[in-house]
Amino acid sequence: MKRIFTLLAFILVTTNIWAQVPQKMSYQAVIRNSSNVLVSSAAVGIKISVLQGTSTGSAVYVETHNTSTNANGLVSLQIGGGTIVSGTFAAINWANGPYFIKTETDPTGGTNYNISGTTELLSVPYALAAGQSSPAPGTAIGDMQYWNGTTWVLLPIGTSGQVLKVNNNIPQWTTPEQGVLSSVTTDLVNEVKAKQATITGTVVNAGGQLVIIRGFCYSTNPNPTVTDQVVVNGNGVSIGTFSSDITGLTINTTYYVRAYATTTAGTSYGNILSLTTTNGVAAITTNPVTALQECNITCGGTVTTDGGDPIIASGICFSTSPNPTIADNPLGVGPLYDFTTTITSQQPNTLYYYRAYTQNSTGTFYGAVLSFTSPNFTATVTTNAATQIKSCSATVSLSYTPILPNAVNAYGICYSTSPLPTVDNGTNINLDPALSADLSCLLQNTTYYVRAYVYNYCYGYKYGNQVTFTTANTSIVVTTNTPTFIRACSIIFPVNTINTGDGSCGGDQNTLMVYSTSPNPTISDNTGGYSSTQITLANLSSNTLYYVRGCTYKCDGTILYGNQIQVTTLPKYTSLVTDPVTDITAGTATFNSSVIANGQNYIYYGFCYSTSPNPTIANQSFYYSGTNNSASTALPIQGLTAGTTYYVRAYGHGGLFDPYTNGCIGINYGNQVSFTTAAGPLVVGQNYDGGIIIKLNTPTSGIIAAATDQGTAAWGCEGISISGTLATAGSGQANTNAILAGCATAGTAAKICDTLVLNSKSDWYLPSEQEMLLVNQLTYFNNNNFATNDSNNSSYWSSTQTSATQAKILNDTTSGNANKSDSAIRVRAVRSF
Repeated sequence: MKRIFTLLAFILVTTNIWAQVPQKMSYQAVIRNSSNVLVSSAAVGIKISVLQGTSTGSAVYVETHNTSTNANGLVSLQIGGGTIVSGTFAAINWANGPYFIKTETDPTGGTNYNISGTTELLSVPYALAAGQSSPAPGTAIGDMQYWNGTTWVLLPIGTSGQVLKVNNNIPQWTTPEQGVLSSVTTDLVNEVKAKQATITGTVVNAGGQLVIIRGFCYSTNPNPTVTDQVVVNGNGVSIGTFSSDITGLTINTTYYVRAYATTTAGTSYGNILSLTTTNGVAAITTNPVTALQECNITCGGTVTTDGGDPIIASGICFSTSPNPTIADNPLGVGPLYDFTTTITSQQPNTLYYYRAYTQNSTGTFYGAVLSFTSPNFTATVTTNAATQIKSCSATVSLSYTPILPNAVNAYGICYSTSPLPTVDNGTNINLDPALSADLSCLLQNTTYYVRAYVYNYCYGYKYGNQVTFTTANTSIVVTTNTPTFIRACSIIFPVNTINTGDGSCGGDQNTLMVYSTSPNPTISDNTGGYSSTQITLANLSSNTLYYVRGCTYKCDGTILYGNQIQVTTLPKYTSLVTDPVTDITAGTATFNSSVIANGQNYIYYGFCYSTSPNPTIANQSFYYSGTNNSASTALPIQGLTAGTTYYVRAYGHGGLFDPYTNGCIGINYGNQVSFTTAAGPLVVGQNYDGGIIIKLNTPTSGIIAAATDQGTAAWGCEGISISGTLATAGSGQANTNAILAGCATAGTAAKICDTLVLNSKSDWYLPSEQEMLLVNQLTYFNNNNFATNDSNNSSYWSSTQTSATQAKILNDTTSGNANKSDSAIRVRAVRSF
């Protein structure tokens, strides 16, 4: 029995790499049987082989294990610790790989190893390889190993002060010779500022050594050394001049500084220089106003000194109180040392104080305080009394006088049903450039409060006096009119009659109507309308009571409803009766029915029939006619098979595309009747020998037409005259042969008929003009047609040529001509029997 063996992991067991290496590898696997069920707590036999070179290479080591799985089907063992079959595990040279581990398993615990798998060891077991190739360990801290080309050699740690040098690729500890100290000078202190300075020094002579590091040391105490603050200016460099910036200094403080350089011989210093940082106090001048325009005032400032500390911000601060600070309307600027900016005053005709300020890392410094008075850009505004007050509208106006030119940037009115409206709590209308406005969609019989305003973009809004007015209370009246036409699935109404009152509230939509089967319908129920002359409610249920109300929208979006009327839709129709079949022959019969309609809905009706009971329009069906009222129908049927029992039902429907019913009447069937065709002589119209008989030459011979079309095609070979084609009945086969002989084009009407295999018959041909006329006299053209009449409205090719470019076509009983290249003409094949 086949089992499934799943390898989980190889785990190398090792200790410190310098210790003796255990020559083993841990191994785990999960054992499953052929049903993918774990082999739990059971004995298993495993054979391990180490292959060298390839997955099918020679085994350098083989061992076996007898062990057991745990409760989870897991088995654990150590490769190198089993029963040796061949080879020595410790003798494997892992550097001579690649190596592969081959496992063979007997899940029953024996030695029938019937499951095997091979896995490449992509990485050599590092501890095992280390056990073969690691150098001998050292004996003291700092001992090192180096490779001499053949083996690893121990290099003991050197003595204190020795350096490691390489001689002929061999590392050696050596004692360096004592060098001469370098010669250094401190040359220059310049660019002294509040918190930094620039120092220049020179390494004159390095004493024949490499300069390990150089720079400057500094302190507030004399004789600075590298144990004080230092700034490094390179390492591993040669002699020469160098400079560094010393930063982070304290303002107004004396520092001592000197250059230094360090080589293997030690550190040497240059001469000591001193510097005193500046105090960092900046100064700025406040510049007077240069432009005073509306609320924009132009002024500026100039920094005269930064106190030795770079300026980080400058600007103007201003207030209506003396001595403004950066806590009062600070205006920061881009140019920090010499700038111009614009103050925007917040109040007209007001005294403001301002001064320039500047900042560095030591603080904020101000210029002199100056002042200006903002211009008086205001205006007087008057709210005029409202006029033309109606139920939902009124006219309001204002007047204003500016104190200075350009003082008014905008103006308008605001209104509300609460006193003292503003542009924030009322309805705002910007009147510019007009001085009056017509308010619309107001509430009826409601008091409104109105105030005019002027606006200046510097100083905001100023309001005029408040006026009030109360709207009139003239109601809109909606009248729902009596319907003019009631059907089973629809009702037609005249448009609603609307009295809009004083005309200010809207409500002139007279074509909207709501309806429901529950009283007092609303807009959340069903709606109808949207015609300018009448309102049609469609998709209704037949013989159902509906509640209907006209309605209209006011200008504020509220809905006013008219009076409610009740209308009951008509039933679908009274009765649909299938009468007995008459005039039964071997292939034809007459279907009969009686329909009593409801007098309103236009009922389409016809017959469906089948050789199985309860036929539907999915079977064979014929549309006949339509009527609003009662009708008796007799429809001759062809295409029947002799000696066959048929089942017939009359059907009716409300017109699938009738906009007033939308097909809601559906398709309904009358009672079923049955009849059996005669088994006697053949008749025209009979379904026989592969088609429908269109002509009997003798009681047992004649012409048969295919029961279906063969598609559309061109007559073919326009410009080529086919001689000898006739129009008479019985000449279609000869005509077809002549066409094929003179026109070899594929896909022509004659070619389609000649190659047709239909109902196991292959002797079809294109009918002559008279034969096609016989075909068109059949009523057997439209199958399953219950939406349109069954008359033939398509043109069909005949095999009768008219000229080199045209041939005869038949449309029902009408003969005509068409160009032979016309590919939209239909094709119907016939055959002789």
